[in-house]
Amino acid sequence: MRRNPKVFERATSYATTARWTFSRSVLDWVLEKEASMPKLIRLYIVNVAIGFAVALAFVSGIVFFDVAGLRHLVTATDMGWLAFVMMVVFNGIVFGGVQFAYAVMSMAESDDGPKGGKKNFITGALARVHAPENSKKR
Repeated sequence: MRRNPKVFERATSYATTARWTFSRSVLDWVLEKEASMPKLIRLYIVNVAIGFAVALAFVSGIVFFDVAGLRHLVTATDMGWLAFVMMVVFNGIVFGGVQFAYAVMSMAESDDGPKGGKKNFITGALARVHAPENSKKR
């Protein structure tokens, strides 16, 4: 089958233009949303996405290295893809939460100032204590 070069060239240019227009509109939308989005929400979304990416890599590694026979369980059944998706989602929730918690806790200011106290060290010497004598005996 022979291609008509002009038709092929025109179709390629249309596809490139459509792809460029779509990617430009998506980029414009993302930039517009990013400008109006609060910083805390953006921090949460980015860190949860990182957590889900780590979860995907983790579950893929578990299935690839056949830990506890999971590769056989995922590939041998017709609903194995659902088990894979569930493992990614549940691990993504955990890893996303951990990633967000780490990001929030690492935002704290450093404690380089004085830590307080006179730094008196405890010694093993006994101290003499004076107690008044009670004249009444019980």
